[in-house]
Amino acid sequence: MATSGKTHGLRIPVSQRYWLALATLAAVVAVLAAIVVGLRRDLRKAVAAAEARTALLADIKSLRDRTGQPGVAAPDLPACFLARLNHAEWRAADLAPGPKPNELRDLRKLVDTIRDDLNARDRNDDFLATKTESVIGGCWSELDGTAQPYAVALPDDYDAKRRWPLLVLLHGQGMFRPFQCDARPQPGMIVVAPHGRGGMDYKFVGELDVLRVVEEVSRLYPVDPDRVYLAGNSMGGTGAWQLATRFPDRFAAILPVCGNTDVRVWAERWDWITPPDSPQREVRDFLRDDTGTLVYAANLLNVGVVAVHGMEDPIVDALHSERMVAALEQLKHPAVALYLLPLVEHGVNVSIATALDGRRRIERPERVRYRTAWLKYDGADWVRIRGLGRRLRFADVDARVDPVTGAIDVRTANVTRLELLPDRMPLQTPPREVTIDGRPVEFAPGARLEFTNDEAGNWLQAEPAPGRSAPFPPPKSRDVEGPVEHALMSSFLVVEPSGQSPCTGAARAAAGVFAGIWRERFAGPPRVRRDTEVVAADIVDHNLILFGGPAENAFATQVIGALPVTIGPDSITLGGTTYAGPNAGVKLCYPNPLNPRRYVVLVAGTTPESYTDINVRFGNWFDWIPYDARSHFDYAVFDDRTVGRAPETFLVWGFFGEKWQFDDALRFEGVESWRHRVRPRVHPADAAKAADATGTGPLRLDSVAVAGQWLGKEYLERNRLFDGAPLVLTGNEYERGLAFRWPGSVTFKNPGRTRLRAAIGIAWDGRTEPCDDRKEFERAVFTVNGDNGKELYRSKSRRWNDPPLELDVDVTGHANVTLGGGGGRVWLNTTCVWANARLE
Repeated sequence: MATSGKTHGLRIPVSQRYWLALATLAAVVAVLAAIVVGLRRDLRKAVAAAEARTALLADIKSLRDRTGQPGVAAPDLPACFLARLNHAEWRAADLAPGPKPNELRDLRKLVDTIRDDLNARDRNDDFLATKTESVIGGCWSELDGTAQPYAVALPDDYDAKRRWPLLVLLHGQGMFRPFQCDARPQPGMIVVAPHGRGGMDYKFVGELDVLRVVEEVSRLYPVDPDRVYLAGNSMGGTGAWQLATRFPDRFAAILPVCGNTDVRVWAERWDWITPPDSPQREVRDFLRDDTGTLVYAANLLNVGVVAVHGMEDPIVDALHSERMVAALEQLKHPAVALYLLPLVEHGVNVSIATALDGRRRIERPERVRYRTAWLKYDGADWVRIRGLGRRLRFADVDARVDPVTGAIDVRTANVTRLELLPDRMPLQTPPREVTIDGRPVEFAPGARLEFTNDEAGNWLQAEPAPGRSAPFPPPKSRDVEGPVEHALMSSFLVVEPSGQSPCTGAARAAAGVFAGIWRERFAGPPRVRRDTEVVAADIVDHNLILFGGPAENAFATQVIGALPVTIGPDSITLGGTTYAGPNAGVKLCYPNPLNPRRYVVLVAGTTPESYTDINVRFGNWFDWIPYDARSHFDYAVFDDRTVGRAPETFLVWGFFGEKWQFDDALRFEGVESWRHRVRPRVHPADAAKAADATGTGPLRLDSVAVAGQWLGKEYLERNRLFDGAPLVLTGNEYERGLAFRWPGSVTFKNPGRTRLRAAIGIAWDGRTEPCDDRKEFERAVFTVNGDNGKELYRSKSRRWNDPPLELDVDVTGHANVTLGGGGGRVWLNTTCVWANARLE
């Protein structure tokens, strides 16, 4: 039978179609009802979560009000309260608008615990010791008086009636994120995880807080002082090496995993080198070596060492551990082991208790070795170095004692004053003879064993140290010796100016910037006071950091006459030599004439422009985050041709001698050929003035002051790279533009322009190309954001050899434009360049 080409569908009777439509409608209604119910439920949950979050914030505020403290030391308030309140506030601020129930529950538990502990504090200030769960604690920092956090974890079988080993667990690199303290429980030991001021490698201001945490936890818990250990991965491993080489008598053993030790490895692998043509290469290499730990390997003689490293580590090369262990073996260290793990990269899980094997501290060793470059790190066990022969050389002591005969033999290098502590020696009889550098030294029985080396090289029993009536300035000492950065490593106070000089506003702003950087990086604000409010107790208790010279800072007028510096209208006179340059300024440390046991630091300029970036412009040649913006000198005079990557471009810098005198061997004059090739700094106007000056033409961002910035490293450069050279992208040179290191961002006010245009790319600060390792890892992503953080542009990841990318972004209607850079590995040196950046 023939069929047509038309296809007929299934025919449904009319009556069935009616009921099918009703069923479909019912299903749709049911689905819609379920959606509405779900939305109402989600809305109720969101409202409940928002209300719970609001209630939490209100409770936290009430607890903060109850303590009566904004975050500074109070004698009657245990620091753990503020540390935990700070932690609760941070977690609350980090909650998303619709937080998860478990997040709210955990935060509520923390807040309730803080309240309960506040209620109990009058009954027992050491209540923290009664807790058996892991908790956030805190201790007052001497440096700035803030409550610095740590975390404590107790073993499952914790018993307060017995003494326990203490494991100091050091975290890895997290930049300056707050609360980097995660105490993971370990069998058979108390674990404490200090924040250690964030991503500082436990160097500089980071190291002292760790020691303070150990003291505090040892007070609160039954810690065995002969079983205190350091362990950590990556930066934590670096910290284990750092703390043990500076303070070896505090620790029984260390377990550094993938830690760095030798700055020369970075030079070989990452091109972090001193320019070979530098006439200051010797001093630069010495100061760079001092930031590592390999040069201090001998200090670990009485500390057990178990080092672990992945052989394929692409971040911290295994050479760091290999070289340190080789140095220890050459020194015949009695207890060192190295485990190199094949096919393993960065980061290793280790059974800590098994690796440390219960090693105990040698409380009274028969032999002590100690090396230092600074009196601040003055010795270990029963040896104390009280005087150096010359700065910028290592001082060494190798001391032995015979427990039976009481004979002491000491070998020294570059040491002029030495103290030995018999009560810490393993003696069965009082000391009977002392030999120093091969010569017997007479001493009165029962007298203090302190000796000095006279000009002829003879060791003699020392006279008592001079008292407060001694001539000023006193010799350099453990407490006051320089450099400037050491003034921030004990209790300090920032002194703001209140004068009427044209520079006062800029000096006050610089003090504010310093305080802001400190707060952002180091988990708390520094002490700040106006010059007219400094009282006698401040002079006794703190190093004083003065912003502004005598024309700006009233306190500077009280001390300037005793300082070896004169600030002129356009020059700085230092040690009888006058230095002049565009926007010259000075940084200097010296004993405070009103209290020589404390520092006074002078940060001053001749013009308002000289204060621009004064906190971050200098000391950026160490190529590592903890040492960015180092004040690595006792004094330095700078101007617009001084760049932080090249100390050769200072007008002068250096160190005072042991009696705070100028010493030509410690004084480094600027190198004119280096200064000549530096482009001068650009000093921008505010956006409104710049817009008025350009009319409707392009608004060049290099000529405009920023409205805000966040820079993880260094500062914003204009029309030049960080070494002072012109802006260059893959061989293309640009006359104008911006440069900053990532991660970072800078914000500019937009006076009604509609387009942002620039050529973007990566610069290598004078190198034609990076080394092979850095070629692989250094890359950057460029972003442009408008008002309220709205992202207007995001580039693909840019590599070192990508040609400049011409950028044209619509910024219409945005009052603020933010340029950002990020991506890659944050510790490297890539510079983001925005060449010819302009608003049109």
